[in-house]
This record gives sequence, C-alpha cells and structure tokens, in this order.
Amino acid sequence: MKKRLLSCFLLLFWLKSFAQLGITVAPTSNRALDWQVVVENFLTHRRTDFLEHGTTAVFDYALPFKSQVVKFQPGIYLSRATVGYHGHSFETYFLGVQFNTGIYPFLSKKSKSAAERDFFERTWFQLSPGLSLATLKYDQPQFKDGKFTGEYKRFDDHQLSFNLGAQVAVDFQLSDFLTVSPLAGIRYFPKLTWDGFTEAVSKGNMIGTFDQAEWRQITLGLRMSLQLKKAEAIEK
Repeated sequence: MKKRLLSCFLLLFWLKSFAQLGITVAPTSNRALDWQVVVENFLTHRRTDFLEHGTTAVFDYALPFKSQVVKFQPGIYLSRATVGYHGHSFETYFLGVQFNTGIYPFLSKKSKSAAERDFFERTWFQLSPGLSLATLKYDQPQFKDGKFTGEYKRFDDHQLSFNLGAQVAVDFQLSDFLTVSPLAGIRYFPKLTWDGFTEAVSKGNMIGTFDQAEWRQITLGLRMSLQLKKAEAIEK
C-alpha cells in the first residue's frame, strides 16, 4: 500500500512540476574482461561472450529551464545482463541514479519550435555521471559422485559504484505530446569488485586475482519523451 501511495505521489509530482518525462529502452553490449578471463580458463575452456548481452532502461524527467540549448534530465537507471553455461548461471543488476546534462550544440540562438528544427538542430549530446547499486550473482551447480544434486551454491556481492556515460541522440517529434529519439551511448564503471569470484569459478585453484573488473557498456536504443507541459510554458 505504501509503495502504491509513493508511486502516485511521484507521478503527481512529475505532472505538476516537470515538462517532459523520458523513457529509454535499449539492448546493451557489455564487457568485463577480467571476469571473462577466469570463466574462459576454468569453466568454459573456450572463448565466451561472458555477460555480453543485456538490457537497459532509463526513466528521466527534464527540469524546466529557460535555455533551449541545455537541458537537465535526472533519471533512474536499470540494467541487467545474464549468461548460463551447463547449469552455471551468472547475473548482474544495476539500479541507480543519473545526473544527465544534455546540449543541442547546433541549435541557433534564435528561438525555434521543435518542428522547425533541421536534422542537426535536433541532434543532442549528453554527459551522464551516475551512482548505481550493483548486484552480482553466480549460482554454481553442486555435484556428488559426478551427478548433479539438484542444489546450487550462490556467490554474490553488492556494492555502490560510480559510473560515467555519454550518448548522442536525434529528436523526431511525432506529435505535440510524443517525441522519439534514436540514441547511441557508452557507460563506464571503473571498478567493480566481486569478492570470492575467482576462487568460486576456479574451485580454489586461484584466489582473488580476477575479483576486480572494469565494466564497459555500449547502448543502442530509443528514447520516448512525453510532453507533460506545453513547451511555451517552459520557454517563457
């Protein structure tokens, strides 16, 4: 009940206070080379797309701002990637906040409505620092006398991690209410530590060497923005 009330309050807050609600959904290509090395050497014994494919969603809102060139879009970031190999299951989850700042570098100072802008004037770049809670899970199947027991042993970790992203997008206004923006972006987590990962995957043959990794993410997706207030009210 409390969660429903909070959701209603946030929705009302957005409707009353902000000009634009954005929803981004995108497949991602991920890379964590250090973790991949130990998985390839001790588990798969071959080249493996370890946690490479995932999905990301971002919910953001544009704060009212007088300038048409700059926009601030704080948002909530969610991302997930999974991979399995002969019963071994790995998962990563990220939930966090982003402090997005976008700029239309080719937009002239002369005021123009979104429908009057050319392709370059509708192109914008975004810098996106963020802070996320990372959840890392590895379910290891248990065997006895060479037979699967039906049980799994879980090795997991949780941590807060700073990350930095950047992206480029182009706006296509479909109506006064809806704008879609194809986008391409990158996100970089400089340090993720998965305590016990190396020892678990190598079954004690190696300890700690590959517990720390850099997480790199490439995103190709689509952002849909819903205009909750008339643009004229923001530009005055």
